[in-house]
Amino acid sequence: MRRRLYRESLSDQNTNGKPKPRVTFTDQEGKSIEVDVSNEVLAELNELQKEYWRLEKREQRHSFHLDTLPEHYQPRELHEPSPEQLLMEQIESTEIVQAIRQLRPKAQRRFLMQAFFGLSVKKIAFIEGCSESSVKASLAQAKEKLKKILTE
Repeated sequence: MRRRLYRESLSDQNTNGKPKPRVTFTDQEGKSIEVDVSNEVLAELNELQKEYWRLEKREQRHSFHLDTLPEHYQPRELHEPSPEQLLMEQIESTEIVQAIRQLRPKAQRRFLMQAFFGLSVKKIAFIEGCSESSVKASLAQAKEKLKKILTE
């Protein structure tokens, strides 16, 4: 079923005595917003609506949805993990935490800011009050040490 992006109606008469087009949009919270528009704007909105429907129809034609597959064809990631997988993930995460704890406090802090909080080298340098090259060197050493610890 086609979804309309807006509803059209006619407002009270304007200065010429003719009704003016009015468009009603619904926001994300479900509130209706009414706006008086010119005929040109209404024509553009109608063109945008047609383009939206065209793209929607194209997306339906050219999309492949995994939920249409029988369960035995779906990738294992979509299924609930097995107890063995859960145990392995827990062991791996414990090993990673232990490896991170072996880093020096400064390297540990910088590594966590980048890996878990997604901060850039520039932002870490600003927060730490040091140069970017100092942060880069510290992160490189931390990653090298983690690689060494986790591959043993």
